[in-house]
Amino acid sequence: MATLAPCAKRRTQIPNGNLQVVQREVTETKTREPETRDTETTVYLNDISGKLAPSMQVREQQRRAINGQIESVKTTLLPDANGGWQVHEVGERTVKEDGQNRTTDERISRRDFEGNVSLATRVVTRDSVSNGQATRTSETYSIDLPGSTRDGKLHLTEQSASVQTRSHGRTTTEQHISEPDPGDPQRGLSVSTKTKDVVVAGQSGTEKASTVSARDPDGNFNVVSVEIKKLDNVPAIQIQIAPPDNPK
Repeated sequence: MATLAPCAKRRTQIPNGNLQVVQREVTETKTREPETRDTETTVYLNDISGKLAPSMQVREQQRRAINGQIESVKTTLLPDANGGWQVHEVGERTVKEDGQNRTTDERISRRDFEGNVSLATRVVTRDSVSNGQATRTSETYSIDLPGSTRDGKLHLTEQSASVQTRSHGRTTTEQHISEPDPGDPQRGLSVSTKTKDVVVAGQSGTEKASTVSARDPDGNFNVVSVEIKKLDNVPAIQIQIAPPDNPK
């Protein structure tokens, strides 16, 4: 089953006062199986002659496996010198759920200067809930490691861990981010930034306080920013409409 979405158009005003179409998007969605959906979007932009020409195409496939695992592949293509399409970037995403635990694995492959499409970054995120406490850990891998030359391998470039607790209208989220030392990337990762968000909700409104601390060259953590936001609860205005007069 295929569904062709209406064209999305973007217009701009030219000197004579008329509107001219400068961008068009055409999306087609196909359902090949009950659990598989393919989407193809083509973006048209004005070329040097002022006519709309295909400039980018995005193909996305979403699939739900029998075990409930969700898989998606998003491929971005750009025009090549022969008038066809060539792959520029491929994004793969896998989501696994086990009760209140979820693992998300995202991988990005890009075309390099030699024309090869290879894995460039990977992010693995794990979410869990236990005893009313929500925990999230994330690991980021990249072929680019600060202070080192590329060796064609993925390296761990960032780790983050956050814990969120709720109690009596108060939500506290603490996050630690670890990064390599640019001067000595082989030493491994160490905590570089700490963030603490406290949200208090009351009858009069909500207040959020965010504190960010960073490690200095001596290894000590100093507060670098504090931000406080307040949102008052404004009661909704009720408007009563009188019933129409009875005809005489």
